[in-house]
Amino acid sequence: MAYGRGADGYGRDVVVAARATDGRDFVKGIAGGWVDETTLRRARERGIDWGHVVEESDSFTALADLGQLITGGRTG
Repeated sequence: MAYGRGADGYGRDVVVAARATDGRDFVKGIAGGWVDETTLRRARERGIDWGHVVEESDSFTALADLGQLITGGRTG
């Protein structure tokens, strides 16, 4: 999810999704998350420090707050 830094101010529409199809990522019902060119702006508006998100490898908490998680269940 560090890609969100590069998408901010890119001047084009960019959406990046990271997902796991097996549903075994230790968070029941969550298959991944997505970021786009609005993610960092929206995070700043909510007081989310994206540098801290990356340092702590905790995109789940930030993306949950932003409504940018991908839901799903076990597929295999």
